[in-house]
Amino acid sequence: MHKSANVLDALPKRAHRRAKKAIKEITEAENKAQARKAVREFAQEFGTKWPKAVKKIEDDEEALLAYYDYPAEHWGDT
Repeated sequence: MHKSANVLDALPKRAHRRAKKAIKEITEAENKAQARKAVREFAQEFGTKWPKAVKKIEDDEEALLAYYDYPAEHWGDT
């Protein structure tokens, strides 16, 4: 949630709805490969106009996607 708020802070309000959907696509991807693809799609969509928002995700990508390295039974109720 904290990371999402930071990303949204780097975007104008008019972009928030789409950005929230794109962030959800990253965090709810079925696997790490799909999550990485969603990060790239986020970067393509928002990077030209709002590179600071994209940088906030890309700089922490490994940490953000680390939970995909663990079996699903360790995720709890997600």
